[in-house]
Amino acid sequence: KDIFLLKKLILDMILELNTVAKTMFGYESNNYKQETLNTHIFDKSQDKYYLHKKALNDSRMVQECDIQFKKKDGTLFWGHLESMVVHEKSSIIYRIMLSDITARMEAKKRLIEEELKLKLVLNSTGSGIYSIDTNGICNYVNQSTLAILGYDTDDELLGKSRHSTLHHSHEDGTV
Repeated sequence: KDIFLLKKLILDMILELNTVAKTMFGYESNNYKQETLNTHIFDKSQDKYYLHKKALNDSRMVQECDIQFKKKDGTLFWGHLESMVVHEKSSIIYRIMLSDITARMEAKKRLIEEELKLKLVLNSTGSGIYSIDTNGICNYVNQSTLAILGYDTDDELLGKSRHSTLHHSHEDGTV
């Protein structure tokens, strides 16, 4: 389940975390003061976070992105950031709502792995297999289908009407 929190930052310095945020990052009290948000962003997500901040500063519009964070103990989790710039007194404050999306990202990774396994099985068979959506548009072909029908790449079939590419006759019965 997603957990939401609100943060206030000035130049990436964390000014305020709610109780949920403290727990999420592994703090027991207010010992997060003088820390930057960057210290909690996983190394491989730093570039994406930089681009998120740049877009936020350039546009002054709400910005969203998904990146990996590090807890105080180094444990990683996925978060969805929704950031906005707010003028408070004479300072520019960043208000960030963070949602823990670790479960969703892990499920997405498992789905991608399962799709890859299925494609490996479908491509290992000698039978031609293809699928179409409810509009008759081809959305999958295996290698055997390409070989049987004489196509070089799946781009020649994907996204096209099955009838226009694989038909044996026209709708009026002529060849």
